[in-house]
Amino acid sequence: MNQPTTALRDEYLNHISTQKTSDLSTAAYCKLHNLNLNKFYHYKSYRPAEAKGKIKIVHNFTQVKIKPIEDGSGKQLSTAANTSRHVVGGIDPEWLAKFIFTLSRCK
Repeated sequence: MNQPTTALRDEYLNHISTQKTSDLSTAAYCKLHNLNLNKFYHYKSYRPAEAKGKIKIVHNFTQVKIKPIEDGSGKQLSTAANTSRHVVGGIDPEWLAKFIFTLSRCK
């Protein structure tokens, strides 16, 4: 990368940090500082380590099966790790998210 491009990138990255702590919108900040809005967004999404493969982004999912209990008393939640939980009544989505997160951390 040549020096002018690096200097321009560093200048925009400094402005991006400053704009985050200001009370101005991105457009207002760019107008105030005479910056190109498209370049601002370009450098805002700049991720050099990810582009070079230095950061590995891993998405972990846990399969959860929900089955009604035969006697109608609720539902049985189970995962591939053979962890299960009996749930009475309806399933609160927020509780389910926390439950799945907890199960995914169990090994």
